[in-house]
Amino acid sequence: MTTPSSPLALAVREARWPADLTLVWPFPARQPLANAQLGVDPLSRGPGWSRFADTFQRRYNYAPSLVEATGYDTGQLAAVAARRPGDTEPWDMAWLDPKAQSRELCAAIEKRRQGGRTALKGAASQLDLGEGSAPSAQLQLTPLPAAGNGPPS
Repeated sequence: MTTPSSPLALAVREARWPADLTLVWPFPARQPLANAQLGVDPLSRGPGWSRFADTFQRRYNYAPSLVEATGYDTGQLAAVAARRPGDTEPWDMAWLDPKAQSRELCAAIEKRRQGGRTALKGAASQLDLGEGSAPSAQLQLTPLPAAGNGPPS
């Protein structure tokens, strides 16, 4: 698991691999290499995906993948779950209500401050406390043959 421009992805692209090895990426494959590649992009997204992806693209100049979106969702959960210093109530996630109206981060923090339950607009998932699997199991595949070879079969 990595991002398109990470040091790991760059090292993998520059390494020499056996000719029959296919590289599989957690994002669309776009740059031809000596080895065949397969980009895997899950089509399942949360309700906050569009806003997250647009903002991320503008800031970092590349399209985010599920890796970045998962990090963003984790940050949202941490921000809303944060407690005030000296709070003596036990920590829990009872404030997260998957049946509540999904809110942007600032609105969710405000609702939590008021003592209410809320839901977040997840980018990578629905953030509904369900099991961590894609609801559709649909994937967008981008096969890319080894440089110099014909189209994928």
